[in-house]
This record gives sequence, C-alpha cells and structure tokens, in this order.
Amino acid sequence: MAATRRVQAEAGLACLREGGSAVDAAVCVGFMAAVMEPMETCMGAAGFFLVYDPTTGRPVIFEFPPRAPAAATADMFEVVDGDTRKMSLTVFAVKDDENSCGERAAAVPGLVAALVAAHKRFGRLPLSRVMDPAIAIADDGFDADYYYCWMTAAYLPYLQRHPRSLATFTDNGRVPAADPNMKIKQRALADTLRQIARDGGESFYRGEIAESMIADITRGGGIMTRDDLANYRVNVTEGLTRKYRGVDIVVPTAPGGHWTELQILNTLGKFDLSAMGHNSTEALHTLIEASRNAFADRYYHLGDPDFEPVPVEGLLSDAYANQAAGRIVAGRATIETPGNAEPWSHFAFEAVNDPWPFDSSGPLAPKRFASVAPAHSPGSGTTHFCAVDADRMMVSCTHTAAHAFGAKFLPETGVLFNAGMNWFTAAPGAANSIAGGKRPVVNMDPALALRDGKPYLALGAPGGRHIIGAVVQILSNVIDFGLSMQPACSVARTDSSSRVTRVDDRIDGAVVEALAAMGHRLEMVSEEANSTGYEFAHPTAIEICDDGTVRCGVDAFRKMEAVGW
Repeated sequence: MAATRRVQAEAGLACLREGGSAVDAAVCVGFMAAVMEPMETCMGAAGFFLVYDPTTGRPVIFEFPPRAPAAATADMFEVVDGDTRKMSLTVFAVKDDENSCGERAAAVPGLVAALVAAHKRFGRLPLSRVMDPAIAIADDGFDADYYYCWMTAAYLPYLQRHPRSLATFTDNGRVPAADPNMKIKQRALADTLRQIARDGGESFYRGEIAESMIADITRGGGIMTRDDLANYRVNVTEGLTRKYRGVDIVVPTAPGGHWTELQILNTLGKFDLSAMGHNSTEALHTLIEASRNAFADRYYHLGDPDFEPVPVEGLLSDAYANQAAGRIVAGRATIETPGNAEPWSHFAFEAVNDPWPFDSSGPLAPKRFASVAPAHSPGSGTTHFCAVDADRMMVSCTHTAAHAFGAKFLPETGVLFNAGMNWFTAAPGAANSIAGGKRPVVNMDPALALRDGKPYLALGAPGGRHIIGAVVQILSNVIDFGLSMQPACSVARTDSSSRVTRVDDRIDGAVVEALAAMGHRLEMVSEEANSTGYEFAHPTAIEICDDGTVRCGVDAFRKMEAVGW
C-alpha cells in the first residue's frame, strides 16, 4: 500500500489484513484522503480509479471526471487578463478568481459515486468498515503538520472569503501552528460520511445531502443544480491501452494527462534510450524534445471529444509518432520556446504539428487557440495512492480538488467542493472552452502496466501538469533502464511542461551544460531543499516483480508512505 500519509497507508493495510481486497484498501484511503488532505483533495473531488481484476485478467477503470454544470457557458467568467487575438500565448485570468474560488468554481463531483461503485463491484469488507477510518478522522481531527500550515497560510486570503471554511480549516481564523495538539476537526463532514456509509451515496446525489449542498451553492451564486448531481454517472470502462517496449500501458479514456503521456511514450519508443544511458545528455535531450512536442499538441488540440473534434487517434498513432521522432535532431534543440515569461507560469505553445491527417475523423481544421488558466502558486491540489492484494488485484487512483482547498466554500454538510471549472479555458473559442456537461482537460495521469498479460506496475502522482512527465520518466526508468520501483521514483527528473525545462540539480552538471549548449532553456531546481514544491510531482507506485515480490516507490523528499507485510 502506498499513499500520501502513513496513517492512510496503515489503514489500507489493515483492510488487507482483515481479508479485504486491494479495492477495499484503496477505497478506505480514498475517503481518508478526502478528509485529511483538503489542500489537495476533497469529498467533492474528481478523478480516476484504475483496477486490474485478476479473475478476468482485464483492467476496469472507474472514471469520475469533473463535469461542468448544465447551465455553464463559455463566457460565464469575466476575463480580466488575456487576449484571444494572440493565439499562441494566451493566458487567462478571471475576475475575483471565480473559476477557482467560490460556488461558481465547482464542477459536478464524482468521488463518492466512484468509490462506492468500485467497492460494490470489488469490495469484500462492508462499506461501513472501509469508511470507519475516514469518519473517525473527521470526528477526532487530523494533525496540522507543517505542510498543512504552510498551505493554509498561502491560501488564507481565499479561505477568508468563506466564514465556514475559515472556521473549519484554521485556528480561529489564524494560520494553525504545526503542533501535534492542534487538530483539524470536521464533524459536519463526519455526519455526512455516516450517511454515505448507510445509503451508499444515494443521499449525496439525490437525497437530503444533495438538497442541502445545492441550497448552499445557490445562495452563494452558484449554478449547480439538484439535477446536475442526480444525473452524474461514473463511466466504467476497460480504458485506453498502448504498448511501450512490449508493456501494455493502461490509462483512462476521459480527457487527461494520460493522452500526453502516451504521446510522449510513443515518440520515445522510436529511440533506444537504454543504449543512450540513464539521464545522459542524449537521453534527456530526446525526452525533452518528445515532451515539448507533445505538450505543444496538448495545449492546442485537446478538449472533450464529446463536444469538440479532438484528434486523439491521430495524436496517438504510430505514424504521427514517427513524424515527431523524425523532427528530433541529435545535438540541437528544435522545438522553439516562445517568448519570455516567468518560469513558473502556465503558457501555451504554438501548435507545431498537424495530427489530423493521421486521424480517421480528419483532416479537420477547427478554429482553435491554445490556452490554460493561470495556476495559483504554490499549491496543486491532488492525491494519489496505489494498492495490491494477495490475489494481485492492483489499484491506481488519483483524485483531486483541482486547486488547493478546492473551491474554498464549505456547505453545511462539510463537503468541500472541487474547483474543476478552473481546468477549462475561461473564454470561448478553444477546444477546452466551457460548455454545460463538458469535461475539462485535467492533468491527472494514473496508470497501470501489464506485462505478458499480468499485473506489473501501478503508478501516479499529485503535481498538476508536472504529473505527466513524472509518470513518463518512472515508466522509462523501470522499463528502459531496469530500475526497481523506489529508485525509479527517487532519481532526478526533468519537467518540460512549461516555457522552461526544469532540471533537478542532482543531474550531472556536465550534462546540464551540454543541454544548454544545444539550445535548451533550463531552470535548475533543488528538489531536496524544497519539501513543499511540486516541480517534479510526488509519485507513489507499486511494482509486482517476476518472482511475486511487491515493491513500492514513493517520493523520497515529501510526505509519502509505503507499507506492507
């Protein structure tokens, strides 16, 4: 069991010891994370719950992405910074941060429905037993550790807009001190959890809990309705699978980081990385170029295919990967970095390629421009955990509030809502613009890997857009370079998801100098010195070895834990 907090991992392990399945353990941790990580996720979260079912040998994925309320429109937020005429470098800021703070920021949540659905299909223990640890923590409180206190300080101005949130998540309106005697209690949420345990979430989506939450949202000017909650459905699918060096990589089908992950892997698969050497100049040059190419496409083309023409088939085709690989020139950076900007800012690349000729629905040329909403540094609200049981059922789950402390408002039920509207482009005309019922392009990227049809890897991470590069590099570390899981998660990484490629300062200085000489624009980051940073995401992962041994890996510099017996 690998999770972001030791108490979560141990609670999941306790479920396994009592005869529970990996899904029991993961559902237990999923509810706990929603209680004790409000700066990362919440009970009103969205995400993906991936299961390898050993009885069928098939993956089962419970997709619970955020959906815009039915009344949402492309122009519902007032843009105060951003010019749609500058198609290549458009960044939007919304007045009063309405797409990340307040009742209008909330997308329809799916976490409760997904965890209950996964438990109903694969659980062995009673739902009430699996939820007990989360209820106890909501009642008794969790420790306000240094990270929680730091995040509360960073987001205090937003919490101050919502008195119930301020009272719940702070010390009488002040930033809590990192003190073991300081507990963050959520007794209203504990009562809500008890009701969910009794009725399997029916009241959350169609009963008294739903009515109470919608009443609070409406009073705050939100647009979500009872019908939005009642009509929410978890999508259960076998997912999307692509091979990398003969290993099946299984990811969700909904818009997310996984499309970009697979695109990068498809390009890397055209090169012999193992012969280049791990974190060598040649290997990192290839990775950076493949990544920047894929992110250029991500920021330009991606949206919800149910609403927009999106060339997913073309982007993930072998022919398109060959074209992308052919543009990577040895010894020279070729993917142009546009403009000047702060290294941390979100950005948009020019689209450098045309995937439509490789897509059976194309070629199309819909009007597009690339843009993503600016992040509120420093937080990046997401959690990830993995589980495996004695039968080798395997789970990889990521869920998120979409923003630190989600949408910041707290209904009477104690259910913190996601800020999923923040993931949309806050103006009309883009593939990722807002529409009622639409799914935004998220960064989450949980994955399973199967080798010769058998469970092999489960992995993922919190960390915003940095998740994608982390998952790609961990997979490559294991598959290309033969690293075991903990070293695969611990070694230095790069991140090419923004204007400047971030480089862990543990990478050999001569390699960094050589990359800079090729024309790569680099920013050095000291991961060891920044225990609160998300520059390279915070992975948790599990590997099932050929001899049956289970090995876990976690971020070596953050509060991540792995336990077993």
